[in-house]
Amino acid sequence: MTTKQRIAKLRGHSEHLLDAFLGLSEKYALLHPMLFDADVVKTYGTGPKSRGFQRIKTTLFLSCSLELATLAFDSYEGSVSLASIINALGEAKLLSRLRSDYVDAITPHICEEMSTFELECLELLNQAEAEARAREFDLAYERLLHVWSGISKSTTFGNLQTIRNKVAAHTHLYLEGNKYKPLDISKLGVKWQEIEPAISELQEAVENVGIVVRGASFAWDSLHKNLERTVHGFWSV
Repeated sequence: MTTKQRIAKLRGHSEHLLDAFLGLSEKYALLHPMLFDADVVKTYGTGPKSRGFQRIKTTLFLSCSLELATLAFDSYEGSVSLASIINALGEAKLLSRLRSDYVDAITPHICEEMSTFELECLELLNQAEAEARAREFDLAYERLLHVWSGISKSTTFGNLQTIRNKVAAHTHLYLEGNKYKPLDISKLGVKWQEIEPAISELQEAVENVGIVVRGASFAWDSLHKNLERTVHGFWSV
């Protein structure tokens, strides 16, 4: 596979990583009131609705855990994950090409009727802009590696991966006394309130992947406002 083909594949993976993360964000936004909104818990978490409420809450939690671990760590052939993208970016030739593409994305300020002096000034301006773009790329890649280092060493993400591998995606049984039982996820020490910071970490990584791989940012503020409207419309009590 040529460098051009590898970049096309990497950009496709980057787009799908973003799409999957947006789905995860919406899912967690709907879960959040079930955990922390006293009115929602009082209305749906007690009485005849309580069993269904608890089942939906647990299902959403396991789904968020699975997707966090999958989007962070999956390493199967063809899988879309932060780990696979980081691994691909480790190829110096590919990274250099992405950097050049990012720098070259600026539009030169060229006018046919410019004087020699104006053209020289324009050349200096374009050079300054190119240098600024190069610094932006380098900073985004540096941030990406920093966030990835934190995620890969995170106890929370490690526990989420255990939930993914042994509860959400597969069912592992353990012999306890004379009975086989499924893994008790409460013993892993993952708390409800740890999910949101994990999503925030992954969001920062996805954001910088977009800059490095596709030269594109994302309107996160608009996303969060839309999610707030969605959640309010669904859970308004």
